[in-house]
Amino acid sequence: VYEGTTGIQALDLFFRKIARDQGATLGAVSNEILEFVKSGGDDDLLAEERVMLGGMLENTQGHVGVMVNHLLSSMNDDPEQIYKVGLHANPLLETLAEVVIAWQLLRQAEVALPLVETDPFYRGKVETARYLVRDVAPKTAARRAAAEAEDGALMELPVEAF
Repeated sequence: VYEGTTGIQALDLFFRKIARDQGATLGAVSNEILEFVKSGGDDDLLAEERVMLGGMLENTQGHVGVMVNHLLSSMNDDPEQIYKVGLHANPLLETLAEVVIAWQLLRQAEVALPLVETDPFYRGKVETARYLVRDVAPKTAARRAAAEAEDGALMELPVEAF
């Protein structure tokens, strides 16, 4: 089966976890991440990474919004819009995972910063968080852009094309 476990989990995440509670849980987590993004002071050594995390969160919300619009369209006037949700469920799963991981690593880095000079282990915590955020931030933007550009053409192919 092409969808496999990841695809099934991605569809479950969107339909049963996000859509079913109308985004309430996702909204609560997003608010916690946003609080963290805004929590840095004037001398914040993680300021750049907080801004990037904020952008990642914005891209995630945009990606979810596109998928919700497709879901609503499929329920109202165009049932085939549901395919667009399925085509971008896996990328959404990846994005959500990366945003939460980046957030948690940055929280650890915030705690580790005062100890960087005393133990290389803590420097590793900080640099790992910085690397991850810089590595995944562009990917969340690309996945959002792909979801926004989805035209559903793949789903219009006749069965014989396969």
